Amino acid sequence: MIRVLYIVSTLKKSGPINVLYNIVKYIDRSKVQVNIITLSPETNNSLLMDFSKLGAKIYSLNYSRVKGVLLNYKGIDKLINEIDPDIIHSHGIRGDTICSRLKDRLTFTTLHNFPYDDYPMRYGNIFGRLMANKHLKIISKLDFPISVSNSISEKYKNKGLKTLTIQNGVDKKIFLKATPEKKLKLRKQLNIPLNKNIFVSVGHLSKIKDPLTIIKAFKSSNINQDSVIIFLGDGELFEDCKKMARSEKAIIFAGRVKNVEKYLQAADYFISASTSEGLPNAVLEALSSGLPVCLSDIPSHKEILGICNKAGKVFKSQEPRDLIQKIEMLIAEDYTQLSDFAHQIVSHKLNAELMSMSYLQFYQEQLELRRNTNY
Repeated sequence: MIRVLYIVSTLKKSGPINVLYNIVKYIDRSKVQVNIITLSPETNNSLLMDFSKLGAKIYSLNYSRVKGVLLNYKGIDKLINEIDPDIIHSHGIRGDTICSRLKDRLTFTTLHNFPYDDYPMRYGNIFGRLMANKHLKIISKLDFPISVSNSISEKYKNKGLKTLTIQNGVDKKIFLKATPEKKLKLRKQLNIPLNKNIFVSVGHLSKIKDPLTIIKAFKSSNINQDSVIIFLGDGELFEDCKKMARSEKAIIFAGRVKNVEKYLQAADYFISASTSEGLPNAVLEALSSGLPVCLSDIPSHKEILGICNKAGKVFKSQEPRDLIQKIEMLIAEDYTQLSDFAHQIVSHKLNAELMSMSYLQFYQEQLELRRNTNY
């Protein structure tokens, strides 16, 4: 039995925690004992109970953010020694910081983004780059950094850091293609127009996700006569988005919802205008639901459609006119074929079962190598 310890800030629902949840959900429990340390108090939007139902043993330290920065290493070290894991796997800068100082332990981290793209957008250019520099140094001290996409791995390589790639995967048992009858029923339930093309965009309304480009495209084209775009999520650009879309009936803001899978099943197409991503779960969830996609031309989006380019279109990032053109091209193609190709990307390649299996295989390989080396 392999004792694996995951270290995260909290189990708040987010892209990285969804990845962790899928790893734990589908990992072979006859071979792995799952332990999780969380560093800070949980929020209302926490998956702690969901992880508990999977049989994970969770240790909540409940450190404040200030104490988390200072890191009570003595308490953490004591807990780690009590758990005595074979493998310690962190997600995020705080967990990575803890793992970077551990000796005689196999340390892994999953790299969900590229800090030189992500941090400046979130925290400002100067502080963001300082954080990125710090995080890169921390990651370099870990045994096995794992990128969630080949495109992210290539970016780290250009910074002198070699990483393995295990691509993200989503739960194909939850994100399903809807029959025409089910789609119609869901549209009635969700109060969505029954006879229009329904586009959906899922994610934080932020500069990184760039929802304003999508709104500009819908406002300045004729596609809004026969189509509707629904934004699922909130964020710092929520009011700006609503202001730009004011009086435009084809643009709907549903806010943060708990039933994303139902909106995806009720929709026809998916749009992401993100300027930076690791390997976005939202796109994979849409594909699993059989939605053809229209994606900005960032490397991770190209990587996904590189598996099957017949599942959607790529448009020039931050270019509303090109987005309009690609949407019109997408609508003109055979929908049934597009939907089938979209679904196959996840069912054959980027699903949670395969992702979890890849992590377990890598754990086993490294443990076996370490045992042989110590003999």
